Amino acid sequence: MKKFLPLLVAGILVLSGLGAVAINVEKETDTETVNTENLGDPKDYTHTVFVEWGSACFCGPCASWSSYIWNEYNSGTYDFEYVTMIVYGHGGWNDILNTKARAWNNLYGFTSYPTNIMDGDYRRQTNQPSAFPGNLDACGNRDVKDLDATLTVTHKGDAKLEIDIEIKNNEASTYSGYIRVPISEIDSRYTNAYGQKYHFGFLDYAFPMNKAIEIPAGGTYTDSVTWDGSEHKDNHGDYFDDIEPDNIMVHLGVFNNADGYIDETVATACEENKAPEKPTISGPTTGEPGIEYEYTFVTTDSNNDDVKYFIDWGDDNIDGWLGPYPSGQEIKVSHTYDENEIYEITAQAKDINELEGPWSDPYPVIIGNIAPEIPEISGKTSGEAGKEYEYTFVSSDPNGDDISYYIKWGDDTITDWTTFQGSGTPYLESHSWSSQDTYKIEAKAKDPDGAESDWGTLIVKMPRNRVMNRPFLSFLEKHPQLFPLLQLVLQRLGL
Repeated sequence: MKKFLPLLVAGILVLSGLGAVAINVEKETDTETVNTENLGDPKDYTHTVFVEWGSACFCGPCASWSSYIWNEYNSGTYDFEYVTMIVYGHGGWNDILNTKARAWNNLYGFTSYPTNIMDGDYRRQTNQPSAFPGNLDACGNRDVKDLDATLTVTHKGDAKLEIDIEIKNNEASTYSGYIRVPISEIDSRYTNAYGQKYHFGFLDYAFPMNKAIEIPAGGTYTDSVTWDGSEHKDNHGDYFDDIEPDNIMVHLGVFNNADGYIDETVATACEENKAPEKPTISGPTTGEPGIEYEYTFVTTDSNNDDVKYFIDWGDDNIDGWLGPYPSGQEIKVSHTYDENEIYEITAQAKDINELEGPWSDPYPVIIGNIAPEIPEISGKTSGEAGKEYEYTFVSSDPNGDDISYYIKWGDDTITDWTTFQGSGTPYLESHSWSSQDTYKIEAKAKDPDGAESDWGTLIVKMPRNRVMNRPFLSFLEKHPQLFPLLQLVLQRLGL
């Protein structure tokens, strides 16, 4: 019996509805590496064939079949999905590994392994690779009821999966049937007789096995469940609380009551649960103390989860957590500020799984009359006594009011409140100092309501002029080697 080596998964492409899950792989054999990428579309079947095959970990032929079916699946030749129902562990016939897999086994009443139940037992085969393509074709070319199904699986943190199904009946009569929704691991935690991991190894059913459904003509059946691996275990007592979301595959098989055969198959991998986007805020940007104002908050969640909001009003008051609300729905919340001030509203959202998103950008709100900003002063910071220099003064008013400037020049002279200038408009004025000294220019701004800013300052130096006599300069010209020494002395004296 040939022993197949493991296949290395390179990537996953999930197709919903009529279409298989194609996994591009590079297959290692004893003699060569075969690249199975870009092999084209699978055969055009009426539906995706669903293969449930029973296995036992101690079974040698099961190990060979596990490699064979995995290889055929990855070839992209056939439109089929499969799940490995691992009934027995390595301990033999008394080692039942999974009681639900055993219940499925009993449903079809077989005792030979491996056994493949294809499309709900439309075809059944054991370890016969040569018969597999023909059986797939026979199943895939059957006439089936016109159904469209979708399946969404979202990781909700820890070992929780939210599983949503939708089945539309496009027939002119009521559809009566049942569903199976097995949860499996792409690379199974369980190994075969060769010590290799199974693929799509069954863990549990998302819904009760063979859950009955009835869909009126043109109608749609929907259902949803949150499956928590920490609440489910195999027959060895090992819980599934250690699942890795990117290693999970869920299948949906829709079976017809009339014959027990498959009419529709869908498979999907698990999507990551993502945090809500940062909220956006809108509402008044100015107001008065003591008056209530209404603000609007909204965010979206990529998983379409409901969201809650935490609001920081910027005045030591918070509202949190409000909701939940549907993703994308605007909510309106009112607030009253007590004092004249500039406040910044911020908000954060989290989904119903407690996954928190980023904080919003600050939303500034000006309440009451706010004093202008401290003026900025620019101009020459050194010069000559008696010479006039021009200086620029500029401030902005949060309320957009005009601004007047009061200037102290540092030599006991002032410029009293100027005429009002536009907020942010530079005001220019010239000044000269009569003697050498260091001066501090100070300026403040006020708005028409008398709200004054703090002082802005600029230091200006009018240094003393020092003139060297000509005989000394002549001496230095004759002794240039003294220049460095003189320079050092002057620096030490601070001159």
